[in-house]
Parts: sequence; structure tokens; C-alpha cells
Amino acid sequence: CDCFTQSDFGYDHAFGSSNGRGQAGDRGDCGFQQSPQGDPRSVWHEGSASGSKMGGWATVKSSFTQQQPSIHERTWGLNFPITDCPGMLGCSGHGHCSGPPAYRCECAEGWQYAADCSERECPRSPAWFDYPTEANKAHDKSGGGIECGGRGKCDRSTGECQCQAGFTGSSCALTECPGNAINHRMGHAVECSGHGRCLNMKQLAYIAATDLGDAGGFTYGEDPNNPYTWDGDRMRGCACDEFWTGADCSERTCPYGDDPNTHDDVTEVQLLNCTATSGEFTLSFRSIVDGGSGRRIPATTISLPHNVTAKNMTTALEALSTIESAVVIYSNEAQKGFCVGGAEWEEITNASIKEYNIVQIRFVNEIGDLPPITADVSNLVNDPYGDFLDDDKEGRGTGIIHVVTGGLKMHGISSIAGSREKLECSGRGVCNRNTGICDCFPGYASGDGENGNTRGTKGDCGYLIGDRLLRVRGGVGDSDPKRAHGLEDIGREGGTSGNGGHQIGGSYPIEKPDYSQSQSHIRGGSNTDMSVVSEGESNVPDSAQEVLDHVYKNLHHGNNLPPQGYVRGLGRKILSFAKHALGFETNTF
Repeated sequence: CDCFTQSDFGYDHAFGSSNGRGQAGDRGDCGFQQSPQGDPRSVWHEGSASGSKMGGWATVKSSFTQQQPSIHERTWGLNFPITDCPGMLGCSGHGHCSGPPAYRCECAEGWQYAADCSERECPRSPAWFDYPTEANKAHDKSGGGIECGGRGKCDRSTGECQCQAGFTGSSCALTECPGNAINHRMGHAVECSGHGRCLNMKQLAYIAATDLGDAGGFTYGEDPNNPYTWDGDRMRGCACDEFWTGADCSERTCPYGDDPNTHDDVTEVQLLNCTATSGEFTLSFRSIVDGGSGRRIPATTISLPHNVTAKNMTTALEALSTIESAVVIYSNEAQKGFCVGGAEWEEITNASIKEYNIVQIRFVNEIGDLPPITADVSNLVNDPYGDFLDDDKEGRGTGIIHVVTGGLKMHGISSIAGSREKLECSGRGVCNRNTGICDCFPGYASGDGENGNTRGTKGDCGYLIGDRLLRVRGGVGDSDPKRAHGLEDIGREGGTSGNGGHQIGGSYPIEKPDYSQSQSHIRGGSNTDMSVVSEGESNVPDSAQEVLDHVYKNLHHGNNLPPQGYVRGLGRKILSFAKHALGFETNTF
């Protein structure tokens, strides 16, 4: 203890260590009261008082006038009465003096740490680590907790917490979010690297989505009395912006796509049917984070009339951030609208009922396991017999929309469960986390994101270059070239009809080509510059299929080798074809 000394009081009172009973001792508790000789309010008594070793003691005068001198020799006595609160100015100007007999300071808020109100308090929060007060009860919040949450040091001159590494907030009540970027003006790391939001676990639960992308409806820390979620508003992590990932949101994501080498990939098709005569409805697909509430909500279209057209429904669906592209087809265009008024849907399935409209929604670019579309029919009315006096009020919610997915049928029309994978770089490349660009494996390039091996700008490695080459003659190893054009044949070797293995496009009978015309023009055999047109090139086939035919039938088997000019011209054709098929420029063959 730093005991008050004579400089802390207007009349030089002082305190020292006691023995626990008001006498001098070695407890270090400032419990021994000392008083000065010569104080104008006291009378000094020579001699030795009981228990005193100072050669005298002081008692208060019965009367005191201010004109008496106030500067005296510092000689200490015992049991001098206290007549003021501590502090150069009573309670250091930050509290109220209780007066006699205790003369104790009642400090103002924020100054209650020291008895003389001279030191600031720091903000409090429940302790991060402490002893439990009873079974399953700790991190006591009573009284606001402890200063700096037990994870920082209080600066008594400023009243601010100096938090330990990893903790932040005025009371060190929050964990810091990681960050890789540096704020050069402030000189410290930026939380979530400037590409995300630092949220506590309660907030992260609000925005969490299911694996299918729907709102999860999760909560964490809602009940303040739940001992298992005490950290809901204290533990924090990064919620990264779109196209960013990593614990600190410093890494870029790459485009996702379907693996072009997998079998039987199909696009999701969902079916809808509506029974209503008036009103409006909305459709929802997956979810988004609402900027106002900070919670995840369904991604919902604008209100659509019951007789909305296929074109307008397509526009409304593609306006959602969760649907890139969709195709909407009505089975009964004659209805000129979505909903068909009348009986229940179960009756509409009866073949005798001719008026029905099955809506097919094909998801062109959405990949992975897709959740079903949901419909809000609270404002949709089905009143085929005019039973409601006011459809807008009485009939609301009587309309019906059915949704069928997963391969189930509706009136003979089958839905399709999508089977395209959702893989970063289509599983055929490595994502460069600095640029967000896929480094595709050899033989793969960017696709268009649709179901089919088509070159595009999606950047997902979803285009199989090898497939483009094999489609000229079919897949490798299939005995029927008409059938051998799918992705399933890539990577297999060997013919199946006995004409030799390792054939391109299955087994073909070997035919020796006729070079009689080109052989009459054999010249310039020493010319190796491919930029010079050599004689014999005029007979080079034009189609890519014929080019590969000649490569296989002649160069592979060595039968009736063609003249050099023909070979050189054949090389030109192959080079030209490669530039187009492989998607890169090269002048070397």
C-alpha cells in the first residue's frame, strides 16, 4: 500500500503500517494513524503515550483561530484526530467528504478506485476466466464484472484499458478479428483485411445459411442465462465479403463449376402448379443477408399477379441475386397465365380435367444440390364459385401453389434433380488466392457455366479441351465412333474390334491413301521452314477430321509415307486446328 503522507492532507496527516489494532506494526495496511507536532489545531503533549515511541502526542484544542501560524516543525505524535478527508483538495476534487467522525471520501463515478478519489477506474465486463460462483455459473455479470474483463491493465491516469493481445474493446470484452492488411495511418492490422465484417457469434448465427443456401434460422446467445452461450456477444469472427475467403478474408475465391469429367450431369428442373382465380404471390429461392436487420432472409421476388406470363416470371426470378439464369416453360400456353382457377390440385391431376398448367423452371447456371423454390400465397385467392364477397380480403390465402422436385412427377411431367457438382475451379485446377484466377490443369480451360462442354468466360476450368479434339473422331477406345463422342470415353485406350489398340475413335479399317497426284510435285526436300509453302500442300485435306485420319493412318503406321511438302502442309492444318481448339496462339509445331 502507498499510504497517505503529510503531503496528502491540508494539515499534514499521515498513515503508516499497523499491527491490525491501530498501533504501529508490519501489516503494511496504512492502519496506523500518525499526526504532526505543531499543528495549529492541536496541543502537543511531551512524554510517552501508551504504545507510543515518538516522545509525545497531540490533542485537539478546544478553540482554534485561523491567524495562528500554519507552518510547523515536522515532529510526529500519536492519536492526532482526523479533521478532513484525504487529498490536497478534499477527495482530490472527485468526490464528497463524509465529514466527522469517519472523514471518508465518497468518490464520483469513475474515480472509485482509490480512497482519495485520485485514480480513475476502467470499464468493467464479465471476467473471461474466473472461479464459478455455483454449479454451471461463472463469468459473473453482477456489478458489471471486473475491470478490463481480467484481460487488460487499467491506466489509472486515463481510465482506459490496455488490453492484452487478441482482446479489444473499451473493457477488453471482445476478441479481435484477424486481419492481414495494414492500416498505415493507424499503424495496425485492419480487421478482416478490409474484405469482411467482424461479427460476434450471436450475429454470425443470424446470417448463417444451410448447406443448400436457405436461411438457417439459427440463434446463439439469445438467452442471457444460458451458461453454455455466455460468449455469444464476445467471441468474434470474420464474415467475408463475396469473392473473399479465409479466416482473415485475405484470400480470394475462384469461380465454381461442374467437373467436366463426371458422368450423367444434368440440370435441375423444378415444377410448379397454381390453383387461383385472383390475387398475387411471391417466389423465393435460397437466402440473402438483409442489410437492415443483419439477419438472413429468403431471396424473394416482387409480387407477381396470379396470371403472370412465363416471360415475366423469368424476369422476376433472374432479378434475384441467387439465380443467375433460368428458363421458364408453361405446359399450357393457351391459359396465358400461371394460375388456373378451379378445383384442388389433386382433382386437376385427373385426366378428365383438361385445364391445367405445369410450369417447368430450369436452372441454367445454378450447380450443386439445389433447394426447392418456395411460394408465399398469403395474398393469392381461389374463388371459382364466387363465394367470397370481397376476394381481396376474405379470400386471401386460399390460392394454392405446389412445388415438385427431386425427380417426382406432376401430371406426367417429371422434375429433374440436378447432379452437377459445385467445385472451385471445377475440380480441374488450383485457385490462385492472390488473384482469384483458376490455374487450370493441362487439357482444361474456362467453360461457360452451363451444362455442356462449351468454351466460355466463367473462368472455372469447366471446359475439357481434350473432349473437343476427341469429338472429331469420337471417344478413345469405343468401337462405334458414332457413339463415342461423350465425356465418358475420355482416358480409355484400345480398340475393341481387333484392328489394333490405341486407336483414336475406335477401330477403323486401314486404308492406304492415294498420293499419286502429290508425288508428281516432290520438290524442295531440304526446306524446313514451315512459313514457306511447299509443293504438295494443295492436296492436304481441309477438314479437321480428315487431318486426324491422315495423321493416324499414315504417320502412325508408316504406310506409303507422303512427300515432304504434303507433311509440311499437314502440319499447317494441324497447327491451325490446334489454335482454334486449344484456345491459345502458337507458332511452333
